[in-house]
Amino acid sequence: MKKFLSAIIVCLPLAAIAQSVAINNDASLPDNTALLDIKSTTKGLLIPRMSTAQRTGIASPALGLTVFDTNTFSYWVHRGLANGGWTEIKPGVESYWTATGTDIYSSNSGNVGIGTPNPASKLTVNDIDPVIALMNNGIATGFLQATGYNLRLQTHPDNPVGNIVLGTKGNDYMYVSPLGKIGFGIADPVGKFQIATGDPASLAQHGYLMLGNVNSINTVIDNNDILARSNGSYTNLYIQRLGGNVVMGDPSNFNSSHKLGVEGNLVVTGGLRVGTTVGPNGYKLAVDGKVICTELMVRIVANWPDYVFKNDYKLPKLDDVESFIKQNNHLPGVPSAASMEKSGLNVGEMQKLQMEKIEELTLYIIDLKKEIELLKAEK
Repeated sequence: MKKFLSAIIVCLPLAAIAQSVAINNDASLPDNTALLDIKSTTKGLLIPRMSTAQRTGIASPALGLTVFDTNTFSYWVHRGLANGGWTEIKPGVESYWTATGTDIYSSNSGNVGIGTPNPASKLTVNDIDPVIALMNNGIATGFLQATGYNLRLQTHPDNPVGNIVLGTKGNDYMYVSPLGKIGFGIADPVGKFQIATGDPASLAQHGYLMLGNVNSINTVIDNNDILARSNGSYTNLYIQRLGGNVVMGDPSNFNSSHKLGVEGNLVVTGGLRVGTTVGPNGYKLAVDGKVICTELMVRIVANWPDYVFKNDYKLPKLDDVESFIKQNNHLPGVPSAASMEKSGLNVGEMQKLQMEKIEELTLYIIDLKKEIELLKAEK
């Protein structure tokens, strides 16, 4: 034992002042604030080294007991059971991160900066066109990048089939396909912009797409209807209101003077007004102006006057017809001029009346022919 102490004294000069100890090779005195002052420019200090199991197996470790853990490759100090027991001694930045199983969390109350000493938010990344890359099980999936004044959210070039997917509350709603097509409610849109589902367009429901404010003028669209609304009521829908034409079909069949061009059949179940905004009640077509056509078909009204040629038809006597004409200035059964001016001309009905008079006139001519032949026979 004496030889061992002598060896220490020979190798390392010692100085003891007021119970302070200095270990050095320049014979300097210990600092008066230190109980043990060690100096060297070629050697270090080794404290006890042990595994985690050995460290945690120390019975009743003293407060402040310090060891080097060979499993974590770090220093540990015992803070007493009331203060959490063994605590790993970490560098300043690492002390903000705490391990919980395989997870870590930060207790830092400030901001974290990458590439900047002045982070402006909880996490600030600074670089020239910085990128935050995302991988799925080692495969590059997508990235978030700031380029100039733009923010890019994209799938990775090595990801040829992935979509960009947006949603809320764990539900996926919007998709951007690898071909740049956008789908709502559909993961594989076939059009540049496709909405797969939605509500019907009505006063109470807002369709697949709504343009405008619900409490003002707005337009709602579903998969087969376009509806213009104004604060909960129906309103007008305008197309090409400020100029241009509306063409349905091949535009080569129309020119700039055609405000509405329709190729094929046009069906109107209500009233159609041309040249006027007010049409007479009870009529499907109202035209204020001239009408020209190469052919006009009027569907025949019921009871076409073939009845004139039936044996039971009572042909008016010419004397009675003459008397009616002298009194009324028009044929019996034919509307008067005053009636025509007031109510207009019913083409179908007038054709029927004219045919009735023609057939009656034919019968008069036949009777007259018989009378003439009878007179000739009497001579």
